[in-house]
Amino acid sequence: MSNKYMIMDAKLESLEKWRCSELDTAQVVHARKQAAAAEREKAVDVVQQNIEASHELSRAQTTANSVISVECLTRIGQFTTVQVRELQRAQDSLQQSKSEVADAHALVVKSYEERTVVERLRKRRAVQAEKETRRREQRLADDQALMRLAGTDNEKR
Repeated sequence: MSNKYMIMDAKLESLEKWRCSELDTAQVVHARKQAAAAEREKAVDVVQQNIEASHELSRAQTTANSVISVECLTRIGQFTTVQVRELQRAQDSLQQSKSEVADAHALVVKSYEERTVVERLRKRRAVQAEKETRRREQRLADDQALMRLAGTDNEKR
């Protein structure tokens, strides 16, 4: 392999390693963002369950034969209002997390594509260098054959 190809190969190898490192980093970020989104989704579920439980309590209290105080119903209503606000915040947070996951996924795909481009270029350059080496070796063999032929022609004369 010529010195030119060796230098290019070393540069491409370094670039490929760098791209692999970028891909690994992007995959880690993506995994972290997915985990955060899953946690936020669980938080949304918990708040929804709390709201449903307060509604169920309210229904149970109103349908029971016992007397329920206005203050108790007011407190249940206030709790539900707070929980609805909390649910909205949790849903907004979840939506933001999903957006971050999508961005991280796009970065993983981009990093993978960049690494693949470098990998393919490196392989093409290796094939090109191999072809050049074979051509050089063939030229050398042809020159040696011509020299032998020329030497045998001189001996015949």
